[in-house]
Amino acid sequence: MPTKLKVLVGLMSLSAALNLLSGGFVAAGIGVLLIVGVLNGSEGTRAILRGLAFLGLAVSCFLLLASFGMRGRAQDLVSMLALLSVAHTGFMAWCLGQPDVQGWMYQRGLPDAVKDL
Repeated sequence: MPTKLKVLVGLMSLSAALNLLSGGFVAAGIGVLLIVGVLNGSEGTRAILRGLAFLGLAVSCFLLLASFGMRGRAQDLVSMLALLSVAHTGFMAWCLGQPDVQGWMYQRGLPDAVKDL
């Protein structure tokens, strides 16, 4: 497993754990299912996560730009959260688009009978 994918799975696990602690049981369950999909090498899961990462990146950039119109502590808080979101979603989109990650997930998703050929 590529190191960057290990980091991504760790970030996804942290997100699912925080959702669980805050009472977001449905969000935590979806997060765990997505983690299992990544670890199983599901190409569909990779495509869904990459698409959602680009959507999240666009929303985060919009929030970052909107925060410049705010004043005081609200601007600081919204800017910080938007920057963290940009970093997280940008890393996810970049990581899932890397050839070594794609190759690992493809090999992982193959049935055992095909791997032996």
